[in-house]
Amino acid sequence: MKTLNGDNDEVNSFAFPAEGRTLFSVSRGRISRQWDVASGKCISMPPHLAKRATESLSVTISHDGRTVVVGTADKEVLVLVSGRPRPSLRGHEDFVFSVTFSPDGTLLASGSRDNTIRLWGTRTWECAAHFLDHNGSVLAVAFSPDGRTLASGSDDDTIKLWSIGSGECFETLRGHAKEYCCPGRVADEEDGVSRGVT
Repeated sequence: MKTLNGDNDEVNSFAFPAEGRTLFSVSRGRISRQWDVASGKCISMPPHLAKRATESLSVTISHDGRTVVVGTADKEVLVLVSGRPRPSLRGHEDFVFSVTFSPDGTLLASGSRDNTIRLWGTRTWECAAHFLDHNGSVLAVAFSPDGRTLASGSDDDTIKLWSIGSGECFETLRGHAKEYCCPGRVADEEDGVSRGVT
């Protein structure tokens, strides 16, 4: 077992690139780090993401490892391609709790405390779709392996399944007695931010 030390605050989210030799993390202390898994050392702190004015809440990495995306508490989705920042994705009206790429890498999904999900095309980084059906914050999003369905978990105690082709919610799963968060995450009662459990 190896412990990665360097963040002096709660770790909100982390993601492995496909090569598995490094790990990218974002923390409540507004710092983003890239780690070498073998040595356990921090190997970089991307300047565009380090020490931001607001908290970084979620992170995902494209399957080819070139693109890092971070959801933030200032309503933005940050995008780095090959280490270079692109213009932030704007459209959400509140915290961006979750971000994930489609299996083929052509879409990015983001879930927010504004109760909505947005799909972004990764060629132009423009919003391609806007899903509204939850009655609470969207805390988790995930694509099916074939990329045709998006699942979203919310603090309205439901998981919804969406057709990527039509944009319609075709199934609502109920049964969670408490708000649904990403695995390994809990909601902070004070500010409602979903935070990592370590």
